Amino acid sequence: MQQLFRAPRSLPALDALLDASPYRPAALAKYLGVTQRTLARWRARGAAPRTVELALYWESFYGIQHIETDAFNAARQSAAEAATWKRECERLAGVVARLEKEYDWGSANSPVFSVR
Repeated sequence: MQQLFRAPRSLPALDALLDASPYRPAALAKYLGVTQRTLARWRARGAAPRTVELALYWESFYGIQHIETDAFNAARQSAAEAATWKRECERLAGVVARLEKEYDWGSANSPVFSVR
């Protein structure tokens, strides 16, 4: 079952999020829609609104790593599921082949099974 919320419960410290950003403070402030002074105040306080910290998280390597891990795990699960269905199809093809062989009555209205 998929999670309702993918955001982490706990986030890295604000300083770590800000330091992980490749952008300068002016660009970050513009991205967040705040002034540089507000950004500096949040850094000094060591906390920002959760929405800001989440935005910084998803834009940092922390969030990108989170997304890539989820994608990798989903791909592996899908591959495993596809392999399971492939094995099931092969098993059922064997069942049909056995039925065709065992029940070949040779009559005009005999059931026809064809596996290709």
